Amino acid sequence: STPRVEGAAPEVAVEGAEAAPRAERPERAERADRGDRGDRGERSDRGDRGGDRDANGFGGRPVVRERHQIMAATPTDIPLTDGDELSGRDLADAAVIVLASFDRNQGLVPVRNVVEALARRGRLGGDPALAAGQLSAALRADNLRRGAQSQRPRFRFGSQNRVALTDWSMNPDLVRLEQEALFAIEKYKEAARKTMLRKLQELPGHAFVELALLTLERIGMSGLRPIRRSGSPGGELHFAGVHRTGADEIRTAVVIRKDGREIGRERVTDLRGALHHYGPATAGWLITTGQVLSGAREEAGVAGAPPIALYDGLSFSRLLDENGVAVSRTTVTIGIPDMELLETLRGA
Repeated sequence: STPRVEGAAPEVAVEGAEAAPRAERPERAERADRGDRGDRGERSDRGDRGGDRDANGFGGRPVVRERHQIMAATPTDIPLTDGDELSGRDLADAAVIVLASFDRNQGLVPVRNVVEALARRGRLGGDPALAAGQLSAALRADNLRRGAQSQRPRFRFGSQNRVALTDWSMNPDLVRLEQEALFAIEKYKEAARKTMLRKLQELPGHAFVELALLTLERIGMSGLRPIRRSGSPGGELHFAGVHRTGADEIRTAVVIRKDGREIGRERVTDLRGALHHYGPATAGWLITTGQVLSGAREEAGVAGAPPIALYDGLSFSRLLDENGVAVSRTTVTIGIPDMELLETLRGA
């Protein structure tokens, strides 16, 4: 097999907003890109600074774990603790850790043994037969997902519902070098993201709006039309459109801050309360090259209220990367032995 790793394109993969030393202060790495105080606007437009400080992210700032551990074949250094039941990719990650605890010299492991180990930790429940099917589906989906991303699959399936890690067929030095390479690529991507953010902040307002609209069209937002709202800040442009995701059509209100200022709690409440002016809309997006404050994330995540997606400069950079807008891609191709084919030929 020939895994291909794409790098250099700006991508945002950050932990949820960490609690800052002071309420609603952005991370230190991001503060350097905020410009002089003269560009930050009046205090009345700079968001909440009261007692509603929340360290949890929402909307455009995706929460992920250590990417090099997720992408690596066997993140055995991650302890699998007791907790809630898992599904999908998280379940596949947990299965990697469980399988790594088995003796690789014994070969393929029955899926039911992996199910039992996960059930003891509270990570998988229900009927054992159904749980085994759920686990097998999650592992096969993980292989398909990694194959689509030109990454080496993590699981190898055998007869009689058995499974093993593909690592077990590889030289340990090769596995270690692969993990080191993936970690280095993530560092490279992080530097590219910061460069993209600086370039976005250098764009004039009208150019950023044009780029944002192009990106929205690329992700399936159609019928975008400008909306006039009396009393709205001069640094904002308002649009209404339809966001098509699969078979769903979501009428969406979009607010683009071309001045790059922060988004605070009051901007979220204002947009949510004005959705009827946008079509009417049932959801909203707020986009800026500046910061999204914790009060805004807290308000956007209120249960039972219309959803509001928040995109700060870094998360918008990731959106550009994921949709191939304003980025060029660099591909590094590495050939590794096709262990499954070689094992088949050896047994023939």
